[in-house]
Amino acid sequence: AKTRSASADEAPAYLHVLCDRLPDHFGAARVLHYAAYDEFILVFTDLTQAAAARDTLIAQGFARCWIDEALAHTCEETTDEAAAQPDRAAHSWGAEVMGLDAFRSSNAVQKHTADRRVTVAVLDTGADLTVDVLRARGVSKHSFDFVNRTKKITDVTRGASAGHGTRVATLLDDLLPGEAELMLLRVFAEDGATQRDVRLALQYALEHGADVINMSMGWDQGEHYSFLDDVLLRAYNEGVPVICAAGNSSISAATEYPANNEHTIAVSAVNRSLNYDQRSNYGSKIDFTVRYCNASAAVTSTGYRIIFKEETYNILGVDHMNYKNKAVKFLCQKVSR
Repeated sequence: AKTRSASADEAPAYLHVLCDRLPDHFGAARVLHYAAYDEFILVFTDLTQAAAARDTLIAQGFARCWIDEALAHTCEETTDEAAAQPDRAAHSWGAEVMGLDAFRSSNAVQKHTADRRVTVAVLDTGADLTVDVLRARGVSKHSFDFVNRTKKITDVTRGASAGHGTRVATLLDDLLPGEAELMLLRVFAEDGATQRDVRLALQYALEHGADVINMSMGWDQGEHYSFLDDVLLRAYNEGVPVICAAGNSSISAATEYPANNEHTIAVSAVNRSLNYDQRSNYGSKIDFTVRYCNASAAVTSTGYRIIFKEETYNILGVDHMNYKNKAVKFLCQKVSR
């Protein structure tokens, strides 16, 4: 289908539709089709058009469609606007929800600044380093492309994962203080990532001083995988938290690897209203990770409960994580009412 370009002066809105065939493009400026995932992305010039198309599709029985706030807000606002206003604390609504906008304010950053730079390794599709905020921040000299075996970092431009790494990197730029650096490790080609490259990148990150490793990726049917277990155990023992996506299939996170590994931290999603995001994987058990202090270190699985968002959770176990006394993880289960 022919498409037209959206106006450069308007922030685009992205409508995702999960189906094998669309009845109409509803005047979208661009239409992206990822056949392998039965997914269409309709790019509109404004949110009103996207909302109208979504409502029409739902009325026609296309229940699995949504406006992608992460793309619309993270990809656009945390690139051009952030670069134009470098003194602003943060831009994405997620930063405000997690309190990171306050953390990035000048006084908070000065108070919590570490005695050295903190390196966050990002295993993903690479990144477009011409994006303003990434060009302004710069990236670690240890960034590496495991697909093309080069230090020159680029992003995947075609296929289901196109641009994913750039969105993750710009979001991290928005969430992290200026003292943190990004080690970008590309493991995705246009047709996906190999187990070999992901394993090599994890080992590389540990060997080159990563303090945190982010993996917004994973394999379905994860209960059958174990190829990263020894490297994840090494990261755990060295005090390097590995943050993994719980998955976006609306099924149990127990099936997503490596999020289901006991030595990783699995992250699911909420929407802007702080309600469970229907796309996100889930589970009856949930981990709460809190900053290490004497009070949190003294908590045990008996005599304590956690109350979060007006829900009560029993503590099944406490993991001090060996993260250099930085964090304590509580393995919890929601109390049935």
